Amino acid sequence: MGLIVDYQNYILAVLAIALLIRAVSGSRKAITRNGERLRNPPDTLPLVGNGIKFLQSRWDLLSWFNKCQRQFGYETLALSVPTLPPGVLIHSPENLEFVFKNEGLFTKGDFFKRRSWDLFGNGIINADGDLWKVQRKAGLAFLNTANLRVLTDVALPQSLFGTVERLKASIGKETVDLQHVFHEITTDLMGKMAYNMEMHADDEFSQAFDFASGATAERFQNPLWSITELFTGAKFRKSTAVVKAFGRRIVSSAVQDRKKEEIQTKLNIPSPDDDSKIDQISGSLIQSLLDALGDEQTTADAALTYLSAGRDTTGQALTWTFYLLLQHPKTASGRSGSWM
Repeated sequence: MGLIVDYQNYILAVLAIALLIRAVSGSRKAITRNGERLRNPPDTLPLVGNGIKFLQSRWDLLSWFNKCQRQFGYETLALSVPTLPPGVLIHSPENLEFVFKNEGLFTKGDFFKRRSWDLFGNGIINADGDLWKVQRKAGLAFLNTANLRVLTDVALPQSLFGTVERLKASIGKETVDLQHVFHEITTDLMGKMAYNMEMHADDEFSQAFDFASGATAERFQNPLWSITELFTGAKFRKSTAVVKAFGRRIVSSAVQDRKKEEIQTKLNIPSPDDDSKIDQISGSLIQSLLDALGDEQTTADAALTYLSAGRDTTGQALTWTFYLLLQHPKTASGRSGSWM
């Protein structure tokens, strides 16, 4: 039922605190663009602003964001939550592209870092300035033309072939969770190409990472997260420990791979003739991060952050794409020749 139900005993206290904060701090300085004050989104209330919306479940909150986009188009709106810093809601692709391409210009701040630190540490999602630039450069080095060609021409077709065979075998036997199917593909590809490790969507690390990511996201909605987690945070702490341990394993494996390669080079031991193109680039992201960062803990944090982007974001985007295609079969059949 979401945070508004899970923490219903705290809502009145939160509202009281919010009103006290608003009363003490007075009216906040309005966010403006070109000298004009940004408009408020729908359902904005006096004093509490959009605070009630942020106490709802993530899915209800995202549905509200979608409602804002439908009503206001690409206009940037001002968000007001008494217990949170002033914020904006951006829907414009042009503005979003500017933010993503120039993320180094936007300081994350203590509010953001406190909530995401336990899971992502010094990863690029929390990094600022030079640390952000170094991690981004390492990521771009991994996403070079040669690696992308191996992904699209070799790795992806191999993964899709195995996936299709498993789906054929399940026809008439069980309901298929399409999101899990896509997460398995992206997890497998990221594990092999980026980190030279075997990874699956249903292993202990992946399940722990999924839970920890969701719990981290909820921190941004729950103003009392630091208190409620004292009583309800045991699973989050356990999941985070599993994730961190796996991050150290990624780095340890990469260091061992590097030492092995150095020994082979010194002894003039040639690489096996049967090395595939995938084997030749496996682990290239983690090696780039090690070269750029040096520190193993920071490298582990960076690796986990890139894993979230390469695994979760891509898998979710594919899931929604196919969901929409299934909802509009005429569109899907009309395009089948171009993407089959």
